[in-house]
Amino acid sequence: MKEFPLGEWGGESMRFFAAPTMPSNSPFAVLVFPWRGSMILLADILDRGWTIPSGRIQAGEPPESAAHREAWEECGARLQDLTYLGCYCIGETRWSLVFNASVAGVNEIPEAFRHESRETAWFELTDLPEIYSSWNPLIKAVFDYAFSLRPEMQGS
Repeated sequence: MKEFPLGEWGGESMRFFAAPTMPSNSPFAVLVFPWRGSMILLADILDRGWTIPSGRIQAGEPPESAAHREAWEECGARLQDLTYLGCYCIGETRWSLVFNASVAGVNEIPEAFRHESRETAWFELTDLPEIYSSWNPLIKAVFDYAFSLRPEMQGS
């Protein structure tokens, strides 16, 4: 199984485990890598900066639905080909699920969420070290992993 470097998030240790590893307890959040070819769609989130869509899973919400919802709320993106990529463990007990997806379409950020997401833009991986919120060796390794498994590459 692929090994990833240790990272940090909010002063706590952070580890990434590739699929098929699943969390040892219920995940609290999801993150999704929305791809179109080699380009990744990011949102400029108030108090976070440029980042992939992510957020808490609502009570009773399936994680896959949360990934679709977060992409819509933060980027105005409609996803397809959503696949489980792995999970982050923050500290010892907080887990987030991570997904890869293709972007089927992008609309304006919904009005109700413009207070959180300022804008969206497409980026190449080479752009990210300069602009991505909390860029570090773990984040880079997970981006590279997601890029290698993006939906367009499956079956090629």
